[in-house]
Amino acid sequence: MKVSLKEPLPLNDETLKKLIQNDLDTNQQPYLAEVAKRYHLDLKLNHEVVLEKAYEEQFMLINQQCIANTLDENTIGSYVLLQNICYFNNQDLNYIKSVEGENWALNMVPYVENRLENVQMLKPLFNLTNVVNEAMLYLTDNYLNFSSYKANQLKEKLENTNIIFSDEEKAKLYFISSKLYRKLNVQNKYFNDNYVDTQEKDCLDKVLSLTSDYKLISYCQNRLGENNSDKKVIRAYKKALTKKQTRNNSYKINNELANIYFQQSKKIGYLTTNSDKAYSSDQAIKYYMEAYRYAQKEDRLPLLKKMTDVYLMTGKKQEWKNVKEVIAMKFLKGQARCAMLNSIGDKTDDITFYFRAIEECKKSKLSPFLKLDIMENSYKKLLVKVSDKEEKQNIEQQLHDISLKKMKYLSVNKFCKKNY
Repeated sequence: MKVSLKEPLPLNDETLKKLIQNDLDTNQQPYLAEVAKRYHLDLKLNHEVVLEKAYEEQFMLINQQCIANTLDENTIGSYVLLQNICYFNNQDLNYIKSVEGENWALNMVPYVENRLENVQMLKPLFNLTNVVNEAMLYLTDNYLNFSSYKANQLKEKLENTNIIFSDEEKAKLYFISSKLYRKLNVQNKYFNDNYVDTQEKDCLDKVLSLTSDYKLISYCQNRLGENNSDKKVIRAYKKALTKKQTRNNSYKINNELANIYFQQSKKIGYLTTNSDKAYSSDQAIKYYMEAYRYAQKEDRLPLLKKMTDVYLMTGKKQEWKNVKEVIAMKFLKGQARCAMLNSIGDKTDDITFYFRAIEECKKSKLSPFLKLDIMENSYKKLLVKVSDKEEKQNIEQQLHDISLKKMKYLSVNKFCKKNY
């Protein structure tokens, strides 16, 4: 008996709707019951109405997911999603397999397009997916016919898909366009990858004006460079902070804002009250503090060190001392803690930090000889700083005792240097 295989017939809006509704009715009864409950309908009495509501929801979800996949440059995911609503039966698949052979599963796109070409409601989705897919091909491979004209043409198609996009979705469209112009410039032997031409910059500026996505803002920041983008990047990051962010992104955004303001404060004129330099340094501290709130444990010490740099530059010794003290007591141990406490004393002339270094040294688990060495260093610093005669004599006695202990230790243990 001869089997006749026929090419899959195209669907239209009405036939696709019926296929989706039949699928829902056959396989998604719990979902239909949930839809009925949401709309205060009786599933049996209002069966057709419920199916209509469910179809509208599913079609909207298909649109949203397809757009999301495409704008995330996952056009394969978009095509697979569209293939799922083609409802190819066994006869359809047998025809495709007979034509395409072993690689039929990899060559489904033309069949999906033919199947859905008359579904008017899907036209914008197909147009978007096809344009982005074409852009991805130019971005991933070198084509001799990729020109400024082609880049402009693709950008125009991306801007005119007849889809109402959110600001974040528009930002992703301009991000894709910016990469086309970047690719175009790299092909030009007179430019390197760091070169940003007017067209790419225009796209990146639009991304910054639209997005609250940390990764997109960071990309634009790196591409444009600080001289060209500080104000726009700051505005974008601040806008991002008004939107819900992950804890990690909140840390990164605040840290980036702080870094930008810190770099500005190092460039801008003299430090006077209400000056731009004072404003930038205050903003840097503000955002470093915010970043600290969201930082992982391993990221907190670097943030505090940056804060001390800002305070030192602006001459705020008390604030510098407070943060340095936190670093010493919360993040450092042993010799490093004692060294930090001594350095605070050196910078602020506050001799209490030398005494604290001595006490912390005594409590530490350092080797005996190293303890003596650290205490000797602290007492020598104290001897220079104190003016009271009696206190000086006491410190000199402490130094004398330490010197005797060190000599005794050396005579008893010939190998003490290994501990040291």
